[in-house]
Order: sequence, then structure tokens, then C-alpha cells
Amino acid sequence: MEFGIVAALLVMTAVMAYSATARKKINDRGGCPECNTPVPAVRRPTSLRQFLWGGWTGEKCGTEMDRQGCELTRV
Repeated sequence: MEFGIVAALLVMTAVMAYSATARKKINDRGGCPECNTPVPAVRRPTSLRQFLWGGWTGEKCGTEMDRQGCELTRV
């Protein structure tokens, strides 16, 4: 029982650390590919795709990005 709790905490910590480094890499490249606005510290998904797979929406221009910060094309 206690091992499961410790393992879950370790996994959550690893996911949070990865998320922080991914956001830093995107902001180092300039943030949004259209308006260069940095991605926010707290991600609020605007679609089911963003919720499941990560990504952001540019605050100023509304451009949708994947979790690597690349602009998504609309079909």
C-alpha cells in the first residue's frame, strides 16, 4: 500500500518536471510561432486534443500549438 503511494508521487513529480522543461524549451524559442507570446505557466486546454496530448493556444492570436510548440494546421 505505501509503496504504491510513493510510486505514484514519484511518477507525478517526474511528469511535472518534464512539463516544466518542455514549457521552458518552447518559451526559449519565442513561445507562440505567430505572435511570440510566451506560453502560460498553467496550461488550460481549450480542446479535447490539448487535454489528452498537450499543447497550447496563443493568447493574443489564437494559434493552436502542439506540445513541442509547433503550429497545428487546420483541416
